[in-house]
Amino acid sequence: MKVGDLVKIIEMKDEPQYYGKTGIITHIDDACQIHGTWGGCAIIPGVDTFEIAQKCCICGKEFFGYGNNPWPLKPNGKCCDKCNIMVIKTRLIERK
Repeated sequence: MKVGDLVKIIEMKDEPQYYGKTGIITHIDDACQIHGTWGGCAIIPGVDTFEIAQKCCICGKEFFGYGNNPWPLKPNGKCCDKCNIMVIKTRLIERK
């Protein structure tokens, strides 16, 4: 995790209005609290639950979740669900 990463808040203790908010990390303070564009409260690792976006190795867009295996188009990395459905499955069907 670093400044500039896209974050999705899953749960922020005592702050239910932050559920599902996303934002960009703007800085991480000396107490390791994460500040960003999602609002006034900082994320506290170990207390709050959040997810860092991944970048699709095919389309380059950021996504949340586990990601998908991009083979046979790419030998490694993760791809988003849209690329997995539209590209990967299509190519696997064509190979048969």
